Amino acid sequence: MEKFNDYTNSIYKQLTKEVSNSRSESRESNVQFDYCIGDSVYLKTDNDQLERLVTGILIRLNGVMFELSQSNTSSYHFSFEISSDKDILKTSTN
Repeated sequence: MEKFNDYTNSIYKQLTKEVSNSRSESRESNVQFDYCIGDSVYLKTDNDQLERLVTGILIRLNGVMFELSQSNTSSYHFSFEISSDKDILKTSTN
């Protein structure tokens, strides 16, 4: 998984460099993402606590979103909506 994080960091650096160059200023960033492509995660608000995979990282000026896939559906979420651990109390109360 470290390779994916290094790859996404290099893409982020290239994107921020291009934005900086277009603004006539130079800056360098090293971003550490909360999740990597391929990680198994759960949505905190999902009562069924279905396992999802991180299949993409969307970098915008206003933040980073993670594309999560489960079966044949995918959706985008912020890191505060995601957990690496399954909430077994949530599934047992349904």
